[in-house]
Amino acid sequence: MERGRGSRLQGADPRTVRAPRPPVLRQRAPVGRRRDRPGRYAQRAGPGAVGQPERADRRDEFRRVPHVSGPPRNWIGIGTEDDVNHEHRSGWRRAWAALGCAMLLATAAHAEDHLPPGMTEQVVDVSKSAGIFTVRLETTIFKPAGDGPFPLIVLNHGKAHGNPAFQARARYSAQAAALVARGYVVALPMRQGFSRSGGAYIGGGCNVESNGIVQAEDVVATLDYMTQQPYVDRDRIVIMGQSHGGLTTLAFGTLAYPGVRGLVNFAGGLRNDTCVAWEDNLVRAFGNYGKQSHYPSLWFYGDNDSYWPKPLPERLFAAYTGAGGKARLVDYGTFQSDSHGMFGSRAGLGIWLPQVDAFLRELGLPSGPVSAATPAAEPATTPASTSADANKDTQ
Repeated sequence: MERGRGSRLQGADPRTVRAPRPPVLRQRAPVGRRRDRPGRYAQRAGPGAVGQPERADRRDEFRRVPHVSGPPRNWIGIGTEDDVNHEHRSGWRRAWAALGCAMLLATAAHAEDHLPPGMTEQVVDVSKSAGIFTVRLETTIFKPAGDGPFPLIVLNHGKAHGNPAFQARARYSAQAAALVARGYVVALPMRQGFSRSGGAYIGGGCNVESNGIVQAEDVVATLDYMTQQPYVDRDRIVIMGQSHGGLTTLAFGTLAYPGVRGLVNFAGGLRNDTCVAWEDNLVRAFGNYGKQSHYPSLWFYGDNDSYWPKPLPERLFAAYTGAGGKARLVDYGTFQSDSHGMFGSRAGLGIWLPQVDAFLRELGLPSGPVSAATPAAEPATTPASTSADANKDTQ
């Protein structure tokens, strides 16, 4: 959901005269390209172009431990070549070294989060055409054992408070494991400006509808990449999303992408308290999404959501379905201290999995576990009520 210059040496003797240094030629790295891993991926022009590894033998290299991020891709040393700024840059290097150690520890923690047997994890860069530039989207792929082709689920992350560039890579490993156990490949793209993905986050100000449409472009880029993989069944695709990712999912629903069967929205929306009447803006956006929707959808909202106070979820649903969108709302009541976190909690598996299984069956897609990769789901603490009629308000 929605959040200097070089230092000066003190006490230096102004009478001290240093010998002049020879000029040093410095060259800026091109914007949008990693300096630490140049040329890893070849670029292809045109809409829907995707990045492919230069070495064919690395295309399908699945790793259980994700790669470690380095400094921001566009970070460039600042200042001139003198002792003062050299000291300043050295301080930055030490800071990045400390940050790197912290990330290594985080990676080790992920390594301890063992994946179930028969499930593999890969992190790739997906290319998105952005005008004359190409933006890299850090994307996590969870895959069942075997060659496939497997049906595909694209899972869209939420937005934490603060700078999106500092947001951690989304994994949802327990949730992904439940879906992989049902025979699905799960792709989790970090959208533009988030985590290690390139480009700047495009917020859209108070225009929530526009924000969602811009985010949906990253889903399209992910689908363009994934549907080229031999292990993906391009005719059986479902799009899911949590919070800001739920808004992204419903915005994507206004696009007619071949092979997509349905949408799942977990507490979707976008809140900006600095905008006047932000709730009305959100309701208006959902209504416009519903008017242009191409797919059936399944929605999950709780009663003690810290972001969406009652009766906002019902207003969103009424606006969407009233405009022609086809949806079913699951009200799962109170969940722990904040129902907004239901999907991200292992305790929430018992709430949403049965409902998603039923939805997948309605779409003619695999449902129920077909492998041992399913994590143990805690029993639902509250019964979920549903509104199955897509053409009536839920009050």
